Amino acid sequence: MTLDATAAEVVRTTLAFDETEDRISLTCALSDDRTVVLWFTSRLAGRLVTHLLGLVAPVPAPANGGEVIQKSAGIEEANTGKVADEEKAAQANSESKQLVAAEAPVIATASTPSWVVGAVDITNGPMVIRLSFREKARQTLTCLSLEHAQLSRWLDGLRHCYKQAGWSTDCWSTPRGTQFKGSPAKSVVVH
Repeated sequence: MTLDATAAEVVRTTLAFDETEDRISLTCALSDDRTVVLWFTSRLAGRLVTHLLGLVAPVPAPANGGEVIQKSAGIEEANTGKVADEEKAAQANSESKQLVAAEAPVIATASTPSWVVGAVDITNGPMVIRLSFREKARQTLTCLSLEHAQLSRWLDGLRHCYKQAGWSTDCWSTPRGTQFKGSPAKSVVVH
């Protein structure tokens, strides 16, 4: 599949369940400073979940049978005095502000364009999963690229929406990581 040159790239999203619509909304902030709301029906969301669960990288079980301990692999930090400590503090403060800004919800207004997603093109690359959302009637794409770790968090958000909706969770029974091979890009279209 070739991507449309007019594809809008998503930079931030907010997932939510809308009880009135009985649909999941994905409010997207686009790279061109526009906002769009994509609506997922239960049927399409279930099919999407089934495919995405197979792409989530498996998390290895801890060797000690207990909690996972993260270690820096060969990275040593030298204490170079007060200047280095101040630089680290400033960087941490800056990263903290960026994290808060990135987590702010994407807000739609009454004039925000919205449409029901009719198909999702899934491309599994070595570094990212690319979801290209489109309507049935038109081919204009809205594309969301997620690193494999981000995909896991995104699926957790989608699962939370399922719980709010009270939708059947049968599609979540596929074991995570059963199809992940870290292989070259594969494409699937979900309708």
